[in-house]
Amino acid sequence: MALLPVGALTVERTWNMVGMRATGSDTLVAQSVYVPRHRIQGMAQVFSGHAESGAAPLYRVGLGSMALALAAPMLGAARAVFDDVIATIRSGKPMAMSVYRSLADAPTAQAAVADAANLIDSSQLHLNRSAESMSVCAASGVAIPYAERARLRMDIAHASESLRRAVSVLLSTGGASSFSLSAAAQRHWRDLETAARHPMLNPDLFRLVYGRALLGNEEPLATLV
Repeated sequence: MALLPVGALTVERTWNMVGMRATGSDTLVAQSVYVPRHRIQGMAQVFSGHAESGAAPLYRVGLGSMALALAAPMLGAARAVFDDVIATIRSGKPMAMSVYRSLADAPTAQAAVADAANLIDSSQLHLNRSAESMSVCAASGVAIPYAERARLRMDIAHASESLRRAVSVLLSTGGASSFSLSAAAQRHWRDLETAARHPMLNPDLFRLVYGRALLGNEEPLATLV
């Protein structure tokens, strides 16, 4: 990995996405740029958290922590959708094509918001546990064992999957008005659904990684654990 001054780079506007538009993840192009040795770090060290410089714990957190940084905004987006839908239901909105004059009185709506709240809360518990484990190991300077790293990746991937389910339940309960271009909920939905597709949050891959680790198999299956 090489660190370059921004002024030495040009930007190609390639980030034209349905969600996560504000990240500005465009393509950076460097041509004939000299990089001094002290600005180069081996990727193996970056992945593991064993950096050559920087005494602060931040520099001892492996690149796998990026998965947590991706999932945390998803948690915020899910909570924002929850708040929006709850406000809509409490406003007295009727349940269309039913005898319920208020959606809040419909058992299906009551069960839906309970399920969504539980999924969001359990996601936060998984993410909090992951952040705590990373912080403790970084502060102590002890490398996180492979089996625990596999669990962390499973926790984070599971949390992102649960947040997607929670938002899907909420939007189905709140109704089509949430998908108006003027509604914040549809933007949160687009951002969350796009972020969830990042390869660092792949639940299918990290189920395999975690399952193999639980059975004592630490042969590499993912390039970054």
